[in-house]
Amino acid sequence: MSRKVSPLLPRTTDALRQFGLSLMLARRRRHITAKQAAERAGMAPLTLRHVERGEDGVTIGAYLAVMQVLGLEQEFLTLAKGDAFGRELQDAALLRPRDVNRPEARPRYTRRLGSGQLRPLEEMDTTDATSAPAGAITVEQLSALIKPVPPRAG
Repeated sequence: MSRKVSPLLPRTTDALRQFGLSLMLARRRRHITAKQAAERAGMAPLTLRHVERGEDGVTIGAYLAVMQVLGLEQEFLTLAKGDAFGRELQDAALLRPRDVNRPEARPRYTRRLGSGQLRPLEEMDTTDATSAPAGAITVEQLSALIKPVPPRAG
């Protein structure tokens, strides 16, 4: 009985093929034969051929074994390190109340006003005078105070 595998999107399949090609080129640059690489990785030459073709039925462990033979295993750690989209989702979740079903639920992050009251970050308006620190001035007020300095006579 064969296992069912979720089909990959075409762009993902292309990326996997490109990765396999990169591994093959790295092997060739190091002047390592396919037979030597397969032996060092502990796999059959046919499996190495599947890895270098970027086939999706090969386990990730086989890809890592080939990377290890080539001295590229540390590059595996950089694959999902950035994750900008995941960080945006995480930040958005931090601004939501803990329990949306309870109307009295307080948001996680609030800002204290001068009177000791708490205000949810979602309700804060940057143009609102109560959200600015005491004694703060607006950009318009600041630009009115700044006068151009005449150049020094030299």
